[in-house]
Amino acid sequence: MRYFSSTFGRGAWRVDLVRNGMQTLNADLTVQADEELVFTSSLEVGPGLTLTVLGELLMPDDAVIRVQPGGRVVVNGGVINNACGGMWRGIEVLGTPNQPQLAQYQGRVIMQNGGTIENATLGVSLGVRNENGTPDLSTTGGYLICSTGATFLNCQQAVQAYDYTGAFTNKTKFYNTTFEINDDWLFEEEIPWYQVVLRGVTNIKFQGCDFVNTRTDEFSILDAGKGIAASNSGFHVTNSHFENLALGIGVKSLGFDDIKISENTFTGNLGGVSLRYSGLAEIVENTFVVSDPSDLTWPTGEAAQEPFGLYLGGSTGYEVEENLFYSSNIHKNVGVAIRNSGNHYNRIGFNNEFHTLEVGALVMGDNRYDPAEGATQATGLVFRCNDLGIQVTPGVYSELNYSIALTNEGEISMHQGVITAVVPGAGNRFYPVCPPTTTDKEFYVDDSSPELSFHNYIPFAQSETRPDCNTGLPYVGVMASEIDFVKEVHCPSDLSSGGVIGDFRDRYYQNKAIYVTLLEVYKDTVNGGDTQFLLDLIDDEFVSSFEIRNEMLLASPRVTDRVLIAAIERDPAMNPWHVAQVLLANSPLPQNVLTALNRSDFDDYYKELVEDGQNGGVSYTMIMESELSYFDGLKESARMDFVRQAFRQDSTLALNDSIIHYLSDDADDEQLKTLMAYHLKRGQYQQAEALLAQAPNLRWTNDYVDVISIVVDALKDTASADGVIAANETTLLAVANEHSSEAYLAQSLLETYGLAEYEEVIVMPGVQPRSMKAEKENTAVKRKALASVHPNPTKDMAYLNWRLPEGMPSHEVSMAVYSVHGQRLLVDFLNTEVGIREINTANWSPGLYLFQLRHDERLIESIRFEVIR
Repeated sequence: MRYFSSTFGRGAWRVDLVRNGMQTLNADLTVQADEELVFTSSLEVGPGLTLTVLGELLMPDDAVIRVQPGGRVVVNGGVINNACGGMWRGIEVLGTPNQPQLAQYQGRVIMQNGGTIENATLGVSLGVRNENGTPDLSTTGGYLICSTGATFLNCQQAVQAYDYTGAFTNKTKFYNTTFEINDDWLFEEEIPWYQVVLRGVTNIKFQGCDFVNTRTDEFSILDAGKGIAASNSGFHVTNSHFENLALGIGVKSLGFDDIKISENTFTGNLGGVSLRYSGLAEIVENTFVVSDPSDLTWPTGEAAQEPFGLYLGGSTGYEVEENLFYSSNIHKNVGVAIRNSGNHYNRIGFNNEFHTLEVGALVMGDNRYDPAEGATQATGLVFRCNDLGIQVTPGVYSELNYSIALTNEGEISMHQGVITAVVPGAGNRFYPVCPPTTTDKEFYVDDSSPELSFHNYIPFAQSETRPDCNTGLPYVGVMASEIDFVKEVHCPSDLSSGGVIGDFRDRYYQNKAIYVTLLEVYKDTVNGGDTQFLLDLIDDEFVSSFEIRNEMLLASPRVTDRVLIAAIERDPAMNPWHVAQVLLANSPLPQNVLTALNRSDFDDYYKELVEDGQNGGVSYTMIMESELSYFDGLKESARMDFVRQAFRQDSTLALNDSIIHYLSDDADDEQLKTLMAYHLKRGQYQQAEALLAQAPNLRWTNDYVDVISIVVDALKDTASADGVIAANETTLLAVANEHSSEAYLAQSLLETYGLAEYEEVIVMPGVQPRSMKAEKENTAVKRKALASVHPNPTKDMAYLNWRLPEGMPSHEVSMAVYSVHGQRLLVDFLNTEVGIREINTANWSPGLYLFQLRHDERLIESIRFEVIR
């Protein structure tokens, strides 16, 4: 039954008189453009039916619009809002996960022409949750298409998309859509979450969208809300805007996703983009206007954090090119931060520009692999063709306090470019040219970080390519090339999206051929042609220092740093005079050998003797190793470009064998981790388990093997994944707090399944690192809730959920439910650390109630909820 009325100048409005419960449409329903329709119950749109909103549809508190498979909601210029000045639950879209996104199989929502969802707890949910709060994966597959001014306004969360991958193309798209929090945000005690949350989905597109917080009152940046969260999901974001948020985009990956973030602007945020354990992501042609922390509002008593543009934590295979990073003021801010990318080839460049920041590029943790550690040649993170500081006019600069800073045991590849006349060097330009008039440092390397060799261009006529202002030798070695630097020639655009897949394949094989040829020459000419013989000789405690010296002299002057460092660090120690003879015979020495010598227990006499024998030049082995590193980088860059584009084009698995071939071809142990992630992304669990069985023969850490085994178990049966992750929580928490790349894989799992939250670690020059794990329990603003309540008015039930902190005995915790008048309706002790309690509310009066937890009579949680009739 409905009541119809009208008022002068407003047109007709209707009130649905069916109260409470769920009303099911039995025919198509249209809310006309001049009409206001008020519902007093939840609404279900069944198969074959359409709810069209041209005017205003008002829903009661805690009501939901549920769209069954085959049903449709179209918000065409209209608005769906709460009828009572509060929040409503939003639209739940049900689907069929094992079917394509065709109308007969999936529920769907279309928002267009300014269609708006306002004041919803969760605007649109693609799939629903079970009563215990975990996703019901039997309901996924529905989709949402937003375009031409569609808006989510003041929603605590706008969109949630649950696991739906398979072999089907996802139709969920957002074009010219606005996600906004403004001054009409309803509840000060509640904070907005991520506006869009993606979990286990692919091919989601955002184009021309705005994610903004436009509140004019004072609010903490930590409570500003976030833009997009993606867990094990692929998406593209193009030409969009992120402003005044705690974080623009946050990715929690399992190592292989099709992610492209291009031509966007990020301004006024605490963080722009954060990638955890992401593989093959493209971050290109974006503008990051990094905040000055003094321009942001922080919770009372809490120290300001360091704003950043881009954060790469445990990620690899990324493409970071042609981005602009800058701020309005140099003050505790960072352009790009890289931490624990691992020891495979990675590159920041080509043609990124950094200026007016405390640190242009901040490097932390393990990002390289050296011959001294067993690598064939030095590899790892390189910086190519970036402008670090800019020259505004002659003599006037927008600079950086630190162009590149290595902290927190930060490492990058020993070879940043090449030093021959055949191929160019690193191509980075540093402004202002040293010596600067301010505190500018082109390189900062703290005491925890090892040395590097930086190979540059001709140092006189083009001195901007020479990083002279640094924390000083022995950390940064500056070496000149014989080739003039022409930016347009040596630093062309190198975007993988601008190439043809066949060209990448050809480039891979061309550079592989050069690399293999050089490698054979290198192996035949260094260390007397038998590196392992010398290493075994040094490792044998029964071989005399004299014998070792003789064999090493026979191989001189082409003994590699790996062998030289092994001799310096030998136990029992070699005779220092024998070591000095060998070192002088192989001079000039690379910086890592000199550092190993200076850290040794040898008498200063021998150290000074070797130091005096250096002439500032380069040795044959250094030249060969720098060329090997260069062509290895070209080979690996082409490999990743091919795989990235092939995966993007391969919705039918036609290129599956080619992708596996290129990920396997002459792959090192680190590259095989990407192959593992690819198998998991494709659901190829037998291949993943076969690769995992090879782990004892691979240079994989125990932490990585432990965590990836958990991932395989969870993904094989996604319906039980929450239970698998929860059962392994202790293992994951331990790994997540390590200083390693696999820590970010563990963090991704824990955050995806709601078991922990982590901050981005930022260790500025001269600053000690703070704990990786966010101390949520210390501040009410960021504390993770211990309990939740989920009323179900259709069944006259409420579900009380709790998860106690680790180590808190459940038998010491009591729960109670009180009416708004203070009447105690339920009291009991818990019997499990994690649980759910079903209570019947049929005899309870409508209104507000409190659910409380107490530990030893101390209140530890209090949740307000409402019973509705």
